[in-house]
Amino acid sequence: MPMRATKCSVEEPHFTRLIAPRIGWLVTRPLTTLAADAYLASMWRSSFGGAVVITLAIPFVIVFGLGAIGCREGRQLVADPGDGGAADRADAGQGGSRGAGGGAAGMTATGGKGGTSGAGGTGGTGGSHRDGGSDGDATSTAGALMVSPATHTFDDTPQDATSASQAFFVTNDGGSPAGTTSPLAVVLGGDNPNDFTIAANSCAGLGGFNAGSSCGFSVAFKPASGGKKNATVTVSADPGGTAVASVTGNALGPAVLTLAPAAGSSANFGSQNIGQSTPEDFTLTNSGQLASSAISLTLTVLGGSGFSIAGPSLGDCASGVTTLAPGASCNIEVRFTPTSTGGAAATLGASASMGAMASLLLSATGTIAPSFTPSSTAVDLGNVPIGTAGMGSVSFTNMGTSATGVPTVSLASNGTPNQLVIVSNGCVTALGAGSSCSVSFTLTPTVAGIRTDYLRISASPGGTVLVGVSVTGV
Repeated sequence: MPMRATKCSVEEPHFTRLIAPRIGWLVTRPLTTLAADAYLASMWRSSFGGAVVITLAIPFVIVFGLGAIGCREGRQLVADPGDGGAADRADAGQGGSRGAGGGAAGMTATGGKGGTSGAGGTGGTGGSHRDGGSDGDATSTAGALMVSPATHTFDDTPQDATSASQAFFVTNDGGSPAGTTSPLAVVLGGDNPNDFTIAANSCAGLGGFNAGSSCGFSVAFKPASGGKKNATVTVSADPGGTAVASVTGNALGPAVLTLAPAAGSSANFGSQNIGQSTPEDFTLTNSGQLASSAISLTLTVLGGSGFSIAGPSLGDCASGVTTLAPGASCNIEVRFTPTSTGGAAATLGASASMGAMASLLLSATGTIAPSFTPSSTAVDLGNVPIGTAGMGSVSFTNMGTSATGVPTVSLASNGTPNQLVIVSNGCVTALGAGSSCSVSFTLTPTVAGIRTDYLRISASPGGTVLVGVSVTGV
């Protein structure tokens, strides 16, 4: 093959400089490990005339470029193409390989058609450059599926509702079609697959999914219960492998109504006297994650009578009107005003179409207030000689259904000094329901005629009773 030599400039520095009218690349590497008499050959394609340029230089530096080159103490040979054609192919040895326009380095080089470079063998998968710029054959890679986005978190979604859909895209990132053996499939899995749904899917069943092609599917969050939910979406094909995306969401539970006695109140109203009223307060709370609808209050009598829901005031629950946000509460006042004795029971209920129902059992006892009923309210000792003591007694019975307090027995004046004398007093302890006690006394007339004095008994509870004692002096 004819070769022509050109003389290198001796004014160049100790390294070779790339001189090119357009962008090139430069690699500089000391060759300190080579023997002094060794030569390094580089081979690349030149942009002028389709020629192959071979540079021989002493082992100081190597420069690769796309334009004209300079060297120090060396020779430049330009090899004319053989057989009147362009250089056909140059493969790289141990120096590695480059794709189109990159060039390759070896230990030795020979020019000409089909020439090869060095002892290292031929170039790798980067491909060789043919016909002045086209890439050589590249080794094919299998279809490789990719899904985007890789993760998605849905907005908080009410239980039993469906969120907005999230779109996912699948791409064949490999070098050959995917799904030629087994077509594409999109499957939900993970911890809570049933709380998510594939809303649309253009990928399912695709076979021969070409390299660089894309398809899509969408996923919606449809929780059946409250709490955190997680799932995976797996896209698979053969060939093509698998690609996995993760989805998460938080399901908001419905409104949940709870009913409990307010501080200082009780669901047991205790004993209450007929005709008297006792109030108790109850707190209704929405402990769920969503607002309730309008609340309906009910009071169902189970036995006895006397329970009623008081009219709402500020802060109270208004039946058919009040709604409760998550964590909010309102007050319910219930009164017990018995009309008969004995036990009474009722169920206080609160319900909402969004919030289910809460209830609480109420109990109370209707009673008759303790009271002293004397055996007589007017005791007449009859005719008694003046200066002689007339003797008498009176008994007191508790006609109520609960005990009295400890009674006190005393004398009550009618405007003149009381001449009654208490001889014995059996009313010194509380009287239970139906129990009795008695008091004995004397009254001595000092003048002729009728004299009346009064005996008084009182307790709390139990009230006060006066008993008149009369005597006629003769």
